[in-house]
Amino acid sequence: MWNIALGFVTGVLFAPQVKKVLRPALKEVVKAGLVVGTQIQQIASEVKEDLEDLTAEASAEVRARSGAVAPPLAATEAGAAEN
Repeated sequence: MWNIALGFVTGVLFAPQVKKVLRPALKEVVKAGLVVGTQIQQIASEVKEDLEDLTAEASAEVRARSGAVAPPLAATEAGAAEN
């Protein structure tokens, strides 16, 4: 029981000092997380664009090889979205 009371009193007495030390460090961690998050979003956007380009190229090659006059994939997806 005394350990709990001693811990509480110690926490109350030293909380302002600990807060002054930990807050700037925690703020740096949050800022680093924001920077990393932004970089991940940029990379994901580039990967998505590359995959879309590959899909369009492959679709065009398949249509050309089969001699089909099917609409491009994007037009097919737009039509499906309307239904």
